[in-house]
Amino acid sequence: LERTRLSRLSLVDNSVTDAGAYRLADAARWSETLHALDLDGNPIGADGAVYLAEALAYNRALRVLSLRRTGLESASASSSASSSAASASSAAASSASSLRVAEAFGRCLAANEALEVLSLGSLSTAAAEALVGALRSNSVLTTLDLGGGTLSDRALSDLALRRFAPLGGGVW
Repeated sequence: LERTRLSRLSLVDNSVTDAGAYRLADAARWSETLHALDLDGNPIGADGAVYLAEALAYNRALRVLSLRRTGLESASASSSASSSAASASSAAASSASSLRVAEAFGRCLAANEALEVLSLGSLSTAAAEALVGALRSNSVLTTLDLGGGTLSDRALSDLALRRFAPLGGGVW
């Protein structure tokens, strides 16, 4: 990606895993031409999302990142759907992974001055609160898509203090 003029890359439903996300993050870190990256529908988990967030802290070109319908959302869904003792342990791990992703994107948003649209889909409540809290230090992001999650009153209050573009019709 460093040596191309590619400005938009859509890899929707292409079985990109954490390892692939790592390679894409490494390539996108210094790209000056890539403006949109759509990784919807890929089995990217917390590790892959964290790699991408860390790379975007350095990237000054990417304007749109979409990670909907990934392993992130299934981890969040399992954390909210757990009821037995066995699934409670799994839910705690999923919630911790979701929070790790939100914290990584929070650091990214504090450093990144280019990203305008971030679509992560549903995150755990604690993770969504952490990410929304990080928006206080970012004046560039115009669209944050956390659709399908459960936001607390505190997170909604924080969002009310920001001006976001409407999501209607998607980011592409």
